[in-house]
Amino acid sequence: MVVIMGIGNSHRGDDKVGLHVAKMLEERGKILLCDTDPLDFVEEICGEQPDILIIVDAVDAGREAGEIIQVDEDMLNNLSVSTHHLPISLFLEFVRKCVGKIEIWGIQVKKVGFEDEMGDEVKKAADKLVKLLNYRLQKD
Repeated sequence: MVVIMGIGNSHRGDDKVGLHVAKMLEERGKILLCDTDPLDFVEEICGEQPDILIIVDAVDAGREAGEIIQVDEDMLNNLSVSTHHLPISLFLEFVRKCVGKIEIWGIQVKKVGFEDEMGDEVKKAADKLVKLLNYRLQKD
């Protein structure tokens, strides 16, 4: 079983990209839409005990807007996303024992102010990541 967790703030421009990608992958697994606190979903994820947990989030890694990054756990301390209440690394400590494999995907943000729309670069990256994950999940 696959659980796809989209993280983001739906009112902050590019920060909503994780939510957007997760919604577009709804036929691939159980979808969890997490505003800004992934810890709210630990019990639900551990109850499901998925084979794969895919986390999609906006990141600030100092790269070009819209760049897709497969994040490993060592990178987490160097990434910044200001809308999270607690670090993703803390969330991972809680769910690691409950899931088979964890994949973290980030899309480099450009603007995370209070605005309705994602930037074009981030929208294009979201579409590309959806295609990539659809292909990847077909193989499993």
